[in-house]
Amino acid sequence: MGDSTNAPMPGHSGSEGDVARALTKTLSNCQGRVVVSCFASNLARVLAIGRAAQQSGRRISLMGRSMERMVSVARGLGYMDDLPPLVPNHDLGYLPPMK
Repeated sequence: MGDSTNAPMPGHSGSEGDVARALTKTLSNCQGRVVVSCFASNLARVLAIGRAAQQSGRRISLMGRSMERMVSVARGLGYMDDLPPLVPNHDLGYLPPMK
């Protein structure tokens, strides 16, 4: 048995690979700063966002205690070794808008 947001909705959902490819394509076409929101517990999505940002020449920063805690624990356990380096929140204003 599985449960998910929108589980009772008819149809099917794309795979995480589909989402990752769409994120990369979308980020590559965006101008200026981009904000992406997701559940802190969805570490596969956080990793996909990080990879898409890196492939698009962008940097990432995490906001929120839950997000920071989840990623910190996952990194400590070796699950997110290929997540690009994070930009501290207080340094975001120094990045060019396309980064």
